[in-house]
Amino acid sequence: MMSDTPAVNWVEVISCDDIWEGEMLAVEADGKKVLLVHCPNDKLRAYQDKCPHQRMALSEGKFDGQAITCCAHLWQFDAATGKGINPESSQLFSYAVKVEDNLIYIGLPQKSKENIMSTKLVGPVVRDNEMAEALIAAIEQDNPDVELYVDDRGGYIRIHTEQYCRVTRKSLEAALGRSFPLSQIEPALATFAGRIRSGDEEIVWYLEN
Repeated sequence: MMSDTPAVNWVEVISCDDIWEGEMLAVEADGKKVLLVHCPNDKLRAYQDKCPHQRMALSEGKFDGQAITCCAHLWQFDAATGKGINPESSQLFSYAVKVEDNLIYIGLPQKSKENIMSTKLVGPVVRDNEMAEALIAAIEQDNPDVELYVDDRGGYIRIHTEQYCRVTRKSLEAALGRSFPLSQIEPALATFAGRIRSGDEEIVWYLEN
C-alpha cells in the first residue's frame, strides 16, 4: 500500500543541549529558516520562521511556554500546534522533527512532482500574457526564501507558493514598468487557489484551516 505521508529529507540542525524546555530558537535547515520550539513535557515543534501576517521572523518575538507572539503586530500562535490564537484563522507552516543520539533533525519535504501536486499551494491563475510574467517576477520579489511553482496549463499559468503567497503594488509596478492599481488584479484572474485578502498596497493568498 502506498503511504499518503510525504517523503522528507532529514537535516541535522542542533544538539538537544542547545535548546532547553521553554525556549525557542532560530535554526537553518538546508537554507530554510526554521523556528524550533521546546514546548512543555519535552515536546519539540518546528515551524517556518515567518509570521503569516507580514512575514516577520517569529524568532524575534516571545515564547511564554504556551504561545508564540510575533514582535511586529502581536499575532499569537499555539506553540504545540501552530494554530492561531489571535487571529484564530491563522496557521503556522510546520515541519517534522525527530531526535536521534541527542541530535535534533528537521524533516524537509522532498520536492518530487508527486508531492508538489499534493502540497497545499495558494496563489493566482492567470492567462498567458504580460500580467502573468509580471506576477511571476513580483511574487518572486515579495516572497524571498519561498519556493515558487509555475505551471503552464496552455493558455493559463498557475503561479503558486506553499500556504502563503503575497504580491505588493510596488513590486508589480516595477515588473510592469507602469502604475497599476491592485484593484485591477482580481478581474484579470482566471481563478486562484486558497483564500484571498486584498488591499491598496498588497494582495495575499493564504490557507484558512
